[in-house]
Amino acid sequence: MLGLDHSGKSSILYRLKLDRHIPNLPPTIGFNNETIIFKNLKYHVWDVGGQKRFRSLWKHYTGDTQALVWVVGGEWEESKSALHEMLGDGETPASVPLLVFVNERGESKKS
Repeated sequence: MLGLDHSGKSSILYRLKLDRHIPNLPPTIGFNNETIIFKNLKYHVWDVGGQKRFRSLWKHYTGDTQALVWVVGGEWEESKSALHEMLGDGETPASVPLLVFVNERGESKKS
């Protein structure tokens, strides 16, 4: 699960894992790794930090992935650019299914 910082990745992950909203989650520094069982299927989910300084590390999480969830939380153009850059890095297999999740509750940074 990737996306820019403050897009809501950790909130989505823990909502799926715990079936409840966890308020005031701190920003992910590095990653969260959780196993979720949903409808008799087991998912190993990596929620990777979206701060600009961590984006060069994304390629280390996408090489052996079976699916990618990209979370958009408000920074549309920057998110689109980061997604295209990540998909074009040569590390993410072109055949990986991609789900773009638009999280209207993601925090949009104010400039």
